[in-house]
Order: sequence, then structure tokens, then C-alpha cells
Amino acid sequence: MISCQRFLVALGFLTRLGPARSVSQEQMAETLPMFPLVGLVLGFVAILLPWFGLFSDHPMLQAWFIVGASLVLTRALHWDGWADLADALGSMRRGDDFWAVLKDSRIGVFGVIALIMGTSGQGLLFHAMCTDQALSAPVWCFMVGRLTIVGLCYEAQGMSRPGLAQVFVDYAHRSTLTTALVITVIIAPFLVSLPCLLLSLALSLGSVIFFSSLAKKVQGINGDFLGAACIAGELLSGVAWLWTS
Repeated sequence: MISCQRFLVALGFLTRLGPARSVSQEQMAETLPMFPLVGLVLGFVAILLPWFGLFSDHPMLQAWFIVGASLVLTRALHWDGWADLADALGSMRRGDDFWAVLKDSRIGVFGVIALIMGTSGQGLLFHAMCTDQALSAPVWCFMVGRLTIVGLCYEAQGMSRPGLAQVFVDYAHRSTLTTALVITVIIAPFLVSLPCLLLSLALSLGSVIFFSSLAKKVQGINGDFLGAACIAGELLSGVAWLWTS
């Protein structure tokens, strides 16, 4: 597929902003380098109404709207993995029992806590951004979140379990990561400062190392890991902005 087609397939897979398309596993895997661009578009759509003055005197409401818009536009796709992984980690189980908890469709107390802490933390970070009228910063967070997915796919090669995540992990070659990273770095100066860029990438790398180390301990990685990595990337890049603003 050409790059434009790859982007549209990725947009339809990761968000509601593009039509869902039926493609082969190989074609789906080829969309991986486009993930940061999907984050860019998602971010701009999420901030669109605040950008044009919605709740301009109430940054807390602007932040709430951006969080809510991202949840709707992504079908809370990555937050599901965030909650599932929190339940599995909180259970303190290993081996097959860990995976049984992870794949359980019912949410447990640790998953609920993770959702509350994660969404409220993101809301507080976005509130600080909206207060400073830095509406490009949430866009950056959504980009880094999806770059983190690409980084984890590359780092976790050979550890994927059967499922859709295996398609991306098996495809994540060095060129895949390089393309996604170059796209992110080229766009970054239009969104955040250089210190924020550097710290965001460093923290994103730290989260990739954490999740890949966990995958080695539990002997595998699936889509829930990728979703959790995305949320971690969003939150940590928000912290990077706060520290460098």
C-alpha cells in the first residue's frame, strides 16, 4: 500500500475518524509507522472546539472535553488494555493465571483504580495545558502515545502471543520504528519545545523498557500491553510538558 492508504487504514483501525477497512494481515501490519500521524489527527480533532473558544474561560472544562473526545473517538481502545493490565498486575499472579486475569472481560478493582487515576491524571495535565493556552500540547501527547506502541512492538519482537498484536509485533523492524520516530520528531517543533521533545522521548523509552521487561517475565505480549503502553506514553509526555513548560 502507498503511505496515504496505510494512514487511512490506521486511522480507521485506531479511531472512529476513518472508515473501517478489510485488509490482509500484512497490509494491517504495514500501517504501524503511521500510528504517530493518527495521534496527530486525533489530537487536533479532540482540541478543535476548545481551539475555537469552547469553554475559553473554564480550562477545566476544556480539559474534560478533550479527554472525553479522545475516549469517544478511540472507542476507549487503549484504556481497555490499561485497565486489563492493571488487573493482571494487581492480582500478583504469574504464568497461565496472569493471562487468565488479563483476558477476563470483567473489570476488577485494580482496573477501576487504574482508569480513575489515569483519566483524572490526564485531565489534570490537560487542565494545566489549557490554562497556559498550550492546546498543541495534548496533540503531542496523543502522538507520543502511539509512538510508544511502535517502540514496544519493536522491542518485543519474538514475544507476541496469538492475536492481532502479533501482526504488529512481528512487523516492527528497525525501519518501522525509524519512520515513526522521524515523523514524530519532524512534527514536534510545531507542537512543543525541544526540552519537552527530548524528555518525552526519554520517558517513552523508559515505559517501553518497563513493558518489554514485564513481557519477558510473563512470557508474552498481547494487545493489552500495547494499549497500556499508549496510555503510559500519553501520560508521561504530559508530565514532560509540565516539567519543561
